[in-house]
Amino acid sequence: MENQKQSGPEPPIKVSTINCIDLSNPDIGESVALLKQACLDCGFFYVVNHGISQEFMAEVFAQSKKFFYLPLNEKLKVLRNEKHRGYTPMFDEVLDPDNQVHGDYKEGYYIGVDVPENDPESEKPFNGPNVWPADGVLPGWRQTMEKFHHEALEVGKAVSRIIALALDLEVDFFDKPEVLGKPIATLRLLHYEGINFLIPQKEYMELEPILTSDLLHFWQPMMLWVYKFARIKMQNLRYGSM
Repeated sequence: MENQKQSGPEPPIKVSTINCIDLSNPDIGESVALLKQACLDCGFFYVVNHGISQEFMAEVFAQSKKFFYLPLNEKLKVLRNEKHRGYTPMFDEVLDPDNQVHGDYKEGYYIGVDVPENDPESEKPFNGPNVWPADGVLPGWRQTMEKFHHEALEVGKAVSRIIALALDLEVDFFDKPEVLGKPIATLRLLHYEGINFLIPQKEYMELEPILTSDLLHFWQPMMLWVYKFARIKMQNLRYGSM
């Protein structure tokens, strides 16, 4: 006689949500706890009330879209250089060379902290002047992106102060010049051209601050801005996929 399964209550389904870090929250202890939990669970969290207006974000995405819709020959005039500044064409970058037949199906544009060529700091890796489309081609484009780079970096610094407290360090630990020096903060404008219903056309922006000093290298969390809506699947270290 076959053993029949005993009926009983279903085991609870563990659901994880992505924590929101509110930069306007006066309770810094709450922000520290939420960030620490997020980093231990899945490594992702939302940042809200960061001070960058929705109107300005819409302008940044609109300007980004204008660049990627330029003719290819115009975009190639600002091709990415050895300092990682400028345009990267479709298939130029390869995220997983061991498993990819072709390059990544995206275009990008790299913008960093602007360091003049006559500055000794420009001799260091990832330091140097930015390259820009001609103002006659995209009026105001440079000014918009420079402003966004600055404001996004300030958000990154604010988050780093919460990280410092989560690590039981002084709140200004990562602000100290002798610890991290000047940031190598790379803003990447990304455009994924739609190829089918699974990979729709999307615009993204990332800021990857690499804060460096002679003592250590520290990668701040990558900040991602997504135009309208996109699904991002991530792995929760405790509960599985989210």
